Amino acid sequence: MHFGQLLRGHRLTAGWTQEELAERSGVSAHAISVLESGRRRPRLSSLAALAAGLELGQAERDRLIGAANAAAPHAASAAPPVIVVVVLLAASVASEASPRTPAR
Repeated sequence: MHFGQLLRGHRLTAGWTQEELAERSGVSAHAISVLESGRRRPRLSSLAALAAGLELGQAERDRLIGAANAAAPHAASAAPPVIVVVVLLAASVASEASPRTPAR
């Protein structure tokens, strides 16, 4: 399954339109449409925002990352290395999970 199919599947499972996912993720509805159609690979920031907006668990995030990295070879030069994606998403998850300390 390619990235666009997987993204669309997660969105439909949530019962959302592209516009609703756009509101929840901060990624434009147009960009979501282009990604779901397979015409483009996701940017690193879009991948992180979509995973967060969809509230994916770690296993689902990993599948989404894998699908993004396995996208068409003609776009391979624009894709970030897997390690960068994993580090960014792990940092995002860690920052959301850490307790906030009030400022003094």
